[in-house]
Amino acid sequence: MAARNSRLPAGDHPGIMPSDLDRGLHVMTPAEKAAKWKKQGLCHKCGLVQTHRREFKIRLKALTNDQVYKGICLRCHSITEAKTRLNEQVNWGD
Repeated sequence: MAARNSRLPAGDHPGIMPSDLDRGLHVMTPAEKAAKWKKQGLCHKCGLVQTHRREFKIRLKALTNDQVYKGICLRCHSITEAKTRLNEQVNWGD
């Protein structure tokens, strides 16, 4: 396994995904990836779904669409879990 601060060419290590590397080819920890994704308004768990959009350059606004419910990724969380996290009433038919 690669050391945390190693510099790795992206194609030379099959166990390392491009999303695991920052611009300097530093292998990011899961916490670093989650922080980067959160700053970009992406799901902190998968990094694939846009959960927030930037508003007024510094503030992030929660999105709601077919993949996101009030800023919570529905690919990673069920609608019931999302409503529970937001302290909303859960309709068990959801």
